[in-house]
Amino acid sequence: MNYPSWIIYLVSPGLFIFLIVLFLITSLILLITLKKLKVGKVKETYKKIILPSCGVTFLSYIIGTLILLLTQFLSRISWIRTNLAEPLIESPFANIYTILYTIFAFLIATYFIFFLNRKITMKAIRLSNKKETKIALILTIFTAPYLFFVPMNVQPKVEPKEIQSEDVTMIESYRNMDLTDKEKLKELMNLLESANSYQDVEVHTDTSPTTITVIYKEGIETPNNQVFEKDSAILLNLFSNIERVEFALGDVYYTFDYEVVNTIHQNNLRNMTIEELLEYYDL
Repeated sequence: MNYPSWIIYLVSPGLFIFLIVLFLITSLILLITLKKLKVGKVKETYKKIILPSCGVTFLSYIIGTLILLLTQFLSRISWIRTNLAEPLIESPFANIYTILYTIFAFLIATYFIFFLNRKITMKAIRLSNKKETKIALILTIFTAPYLFFVPMNVQPKVEPKEIQSEDVTMIESYRNMDLTDKEKLKELMNLLESANSYQDVEVHTDTSPTTITVIYKEGIETPNNQVFEKDSAILLNLFSNIERVEFALGDVYYTFDYEVVNTIHQNNLRNMTIEELLEYYDL
């Protein structure tokens, strides 16, 4: 399952990885800062403040995350759902509202990192007010929740293959071919719009309804429903013994039955040429 960047660190195994990375980054920042500020007994001072520092940073991240999650809790409100809740899941840069809201959550979390480090972490040591403020500020700069601005791991989009005019004759040549010839069927599939993202194709003529199943690669964004409908119409037009075309995306199936697609084309689907079908969808 995919999670937005601003919640991945709370979901196993993201939490474990986040805590390790946070500890290592904070340790490096503290050790360098303490040496640069010429603080005496660097190792002893580091040991006193490393855990409190990591703790307040983690807490501040949670505060910022709760602000972002608030949009999901309020998603029943139409404007929030459309402009914040749904687009924010994909990317903080989806629109001006998600950008501003992410910046707001980021600033609140960042403020708490500085405030809590100054009030809690620095209590474990005795340094001048100026040095304590500098340490808190440096920790804030390097551990601020920049993660909030990282879009989730969006599946790469695959553009539909454009059917060229010279492809029409080729597609027509496969009409009523022997569907047990899988290599020829793959040749046909490679001419259709979904060719850029399909992985395999299967034919089931020994069950009812007789079906062509197009299987897609994992980890990509498949074509939209219009592409599915066009390709299914072409396949149902070419093969009179096929009653259904389905597109398998993992556990999700998009199914197009002959009766439904035929109705879309005014009960004339199998009397149309491929060129007429393409003209219909290009309107």
